[in-house]
Amino acid sequence: MHGRTCRVNSMQLKEPPLDAEARASLPQTLVCPRVGKPRRDGETGLLIRPARTIGAVVAGVLWLDSARAQTTNLCDGCTFSGSVTNPLGSVTELVGTNAATLDRGSTFDNLGLVLLTGSGSLNMGQGARFENLASGTYDLESDAGFSSGYPPPEYFDNFGTFRKSDGAGSSVVSPIWFNNLGGVVDVETGTLTLAYGSSSNGVFTVASGAVLDLTGGATPTWAGVIEGSGAGEVALSSGTLTASPSLTLNCATGLIQWNGGAFSGTVTNANVVTISGAVSVRLLKASTFSNAGLVRHLGNGGLNLGQYAHFENLSSGAYDLESDAGFFTSEAPPQHFDNFGTFRKSGGTSNSVVSKVLFDNLGGVVDVETGTLTLANSGSSSNGLFTVGSGATLDLTGGAAPTWAGVIEGSGAGEVALSSGTLTASPSLTLNCAAGLFQWSGGILSGTLTNANTMTISGAAGVRLEKGSSFNNTGLVRHVGNGGLSLAQYAHFENLSSGTYDLESDAGLSGSVAPPQYFDNFGTLGKSGGTNVSTIAISFNNQNGSIEVDSGTLSLAGNPYVQGTGALTIKLGGAEAGESGQLVTSANASLGGPLNVELANHFVPALGSRFLILSCARLTGTFTSASLPPGISVNYLSNGVLLVAIGGSGAKPSAATDVSFSFPLANGPSYTIHTSTNGVGYTVVPELSGPNFTFSFPTLSGTNAIQMNDDLGTTNWIDYTNFVAQGLPYQFLISPTNPQEFFRIRQP
Repeated sequence: MHGRTCRVNSMQLKEPPLDAEARASLPQTLVCPRVGKPRRDGETGLLIRPARTIGAVVAGVLWLDSARAQTTNLCDGCTFSGSVTNPLGSVTELVGTNAATLDRGSTFDNLGLVLLTGSGSLNMGQGARFENLASGTYDLESDAGFSSGYPPPEYFDNFGTFRKSDGAGSSVVSPIWFNNLGGVVDVETGTLTLAYGSSSNGVFTVASGAVLDLTGGATPTWAGVIEGSGAGEVALSSGTLTASPSLTLNCATGLIQWNGGAFSGTVTNANVVTISGAVSVRLLKASTFSNAGLVRHLGNGGLNLGQYAHFENLSSGAYDLESDAGFFTSEAPPQHFDNFGTFRKSGGTSNSVVSKVLFDNLGGVVDVETGTLTLANSGSSSNGLFTVGSGATLDLTGGAAPTWAGVIEGSGAGEVALSSGTLTASPSLTLNCAAGLFQWSGGILSGTLTNANTMTISGAAGVRLEKGSSFNNTGLVRHVGNGGLSLAQYAHFENLSSGTYDLESDAGLSGSVAPPQYFDNFGTLGKSGGTNVSTIAISFNNQNGSIEVDSGTLSLAGNPYVQGTGALTIKLGGAEAGESGQLVTSANASLGGPLNVELANHFVPALGSRFLILSCARLTGTFTSASLPPGISVNYLSNGVLLVAIGGSGAKPSAATDVSFSFPLANGPSYTIHTSTNGVGYTVVPELSGPNFTFSFPTLSGTNAIQMNDDLGTTNWIDYTNFVAQGLPYQFLISPTNPQEFFRIRQP
């Protein structure tokens, strides 16, 4: 028997041909629904007139049948059994408080619109399947959802649009399996919770204030690509979202909120994922999360990586810690965080720690803008760019033992700290960090390292260069802390020709175990701070390098000082102990390069002041040149070098001053000048050349007389020589013949 044709607006809908028996089994409300009060459908805009309630539908098509307007098939606790189809253009509405039933083993194919407006759920029997096809829309206009009183599985497959458009509460798809197969999931209000299922691809739209819960504490599987937009929230707050074989998240800023639960499998973030909440989130065992977009870590809960899990922050990716949270593991190692992109801490004033998880920086940027970021792990990194803001700290080890290679570039007014643990260069590591950035305040450096910019050794604790390691300094090492640099056996510190090692404290260098340890100076070794003694207590080899001592004493211990072509620079900063520089060795010293003497701190040496700038066991050689302040003379001793203030730079004798000179030959070349007017005495050491002594002393303008006798107790002074002076330093040479002779100057 042929079906009837009904007109809906300008569209004709025709019943399928049914025999009399089949027609008799269908409720007549499906064929000729009554006309009631019309309403406008929000999905299609068509005028809808409610029909009479469906009782039961057995293996049929839910046709519309009205000559006046589109009609709606109403289901108030009805049952669908067999293979049921809601065609394109048809509307089926689930109303009332009673649950509608899709019978066991039955299938409902929706090509049109299904509205759930009542508080009753859709109850699905065992093996039942609801197919929301590409043209179909399933719209939850209440907080009702799905239910099942049967053993699983039951399925809701979404190829079309699955929407929650009303209800401020929660609609739950559970315990049935929700399989999104390229469809749209649209949440306009309240919360939609998807528990179980195996989905692939999809588009999420979640309005402001609305939530799409992806797991509901269960373990759904997703694959393909999820596109997401809206000002609401796609939440992974519990359960496990498994990517199989892989899942790509491409959701707008703020949409995906990972605030609990776990990811499993191979996941890629192509846009923005936010880790929020106070509880930790997990990346499960052997899983991989590849970030090509932005991960914002806002919550205080950490990221917990399972055994063999990898977090790959790709070259285009940024992982931003906007809190004091960090990474950790609760399982046996290994776990990896590989940074090819940017790893940043932009929020929180405390410490974010990467603990036990292997942090491998593979050419990426590590940016610390606030607080402390601690890489407390034993990862293996190569190359990288560090930027650390003022007041912020990047702790490279946290007491662990990471390995680095390649080149680290560093900038910023903060601190890259090696304060504990061991930083190993393998096969080699070059540090190129701005002044003040790299602070070696504790811990150990191991392997072959090069400082190409500035490194600061700070703190009260000592630091160590590990056994067999080499440190090549081509930049500046500032040793400002009181803790020393300890070198283990066979360790080498190479201060290369462009390098400067500056002791700005009284710290020194020592061996931590049995010798040998080496410090080779091709560049400049300086002591610019501290008024006590800094000691180089390891094997010191001056390879034509320069030495500068501004204050205090630089001791080479038992190492000889071979000047070579390098300069010796001494600063005179005061007459008190430690205010002027001194180089000391208990071994021999051999001179051969230039001497530079500078006055510091506006110091003007008093006439006759003596400064023993070099002390040694035995002195050989002389300086090739001497750059001296006016009125300073150089005096070579058998065991050192003495500077004497002879005038020009300090006070000169006043008019009619008697000055006497003496030297006891038996005790070596000492010489004393006595002034008779004010009783001030000082010692000048002559320059000795064979049997001759040369003395330098200040003069006043006019005729000066040098007188001599062999007994200071007499007044029998004999004129030795006269000369006309112009107030400049004067030198005279004598060849003594008596055991002692005394000289004095008579000045205008």
